[in-house]
Amino acid sequence: MNKVLIYSNDLSFLKGLNNYISNIKNLEIQMCTSLSLLKENLEKISYILVIIDTNNDMEAINYKYLSNLQINNIVLLYDSLDNIEESVISDKKFILKERSLENVKALLSYDTSDENDSFLVLYTKKRILNEIKGLKFEVTNIGVQYLIDCILLIKCNDALYNLEKEIYPIVAKKYNVTSNKVKWNIYSCINNMSRNNSMERINRYLGFSYNRTPTPKVLIFTIVNKI
Repeated sequence: MNKVLIYSNDLSFLKGLNNYISNIKNLEIQMCTSLSLLKENLEKISYILVIIDTNNDMEAINYKYLSNLQINNIVLLYDSLDNIEESVISDKKFILKERSLENVKALLSYDTSDENDSFLVLYTKKRILNEIKGLKFEVTNIGVQYLIDCILLIKCNDALYNLEKEIYPIVAKKYNVTSNKVKWNIYSCINNMSRNNSMERINRYLGFSYNRTPTPKVLIFTIVNKI
């Protein structure tokens, strides 16, 4: 489960987020109002995203400490850039967003309908591609792109599960091809992947002894669970 940490000392701001957050199923979100607790959590838990509300707390936040953390995605919510030091603005470690509930909701969204993918969609795509490359897939194969899209759809939509009836048709529509073409291109790229790996290595990745080329369903849901 992907973990997100949100810090703010504005209780009304956190309250405004609470109802929205309670409906999110693909994330484990923790909110805190204490800087000491923020630091404690950052040192104990691995987060994919940290959102820090800088409202009325600029002097207390140690940005040098945050910049040195092994976290690539730290979002600073600001009311005015005039209150943020130039060194912080230019630090690529931080993502700056105007302070609003809508901006935080957008950061926590898995919505793939927008032309500009949300942070979590981009993050998930990157994780999927890392898994694909680790399995020695030929990433230029169109079947690999179909495979990535199938994994992304399932990861971002809890209601989607059936490959034949739901997932393949959606991917086929995106590329203006038939569902059968999506299906067989995915089979083909998985067969190529199997030739690039030993059965022992594939079984180790799957977490159980399968002893034959993985089916799309087995491989797709294994990757979904790993990311």
